Amino acid sequence: MPAPKLTAARSTHRKFLWIRQVCADPKLRHLPCRIAALMLDYINLKSQVAWPSQQTLAAAAGVTPRAVQTALRCLERSGHITVRRSPGRVNLYRPQLMNDHSSATAAPLNHASKTGERRFTQNLETPLNKSLDQAERAEIGRKMKELGAQISGRKSAMNDGDQA
Repeated sequence: MPAPKLTAARSTHRKFLWIRQVCADPKLRHLPCRIAALMLDYINLKSQVAWPSQQTLAAAAGVTPRAVQTALRCLERSGHITVRRSPGRVNLYRPQLMNDHSSATAAPLNHASKTGERRFTQNLETPLNKSLDQAERAEIGRKMKELGAQISGRKSAMNDGDQA
């Protein structure tokens, strides 16, 4: 059976699931989460691939390109992205859902999470081939705003700590 067509709503849903997955990973530090959040703006709706330069991400995050390289390697090692490297050109980054069966590199979800993220993993396992109704789209939009506020809060808390 062919995979369902990836609509804008499904693509947005996948982006939301991916960023929740990244931010909920207790092994990741704050910078890989920030870089992942910044990459959301660059993910193509149809191809599900992003190709921002490391310099672009560094400028947006307010860090060095070397710090971005380290964060991207961390995201890759943890299975959240796959990277197609092109020497002398921009790399291609593909977000990976941990339960995305189309990816052989994705690691399985840990259902016995120490942080009790059982509800989160259940949300990740909802089928993407169902069409989203208006209430579901509104809920996803609300959660994305909430997540953005959390990420911004981390950034401002870090800046406050640096000034102290």
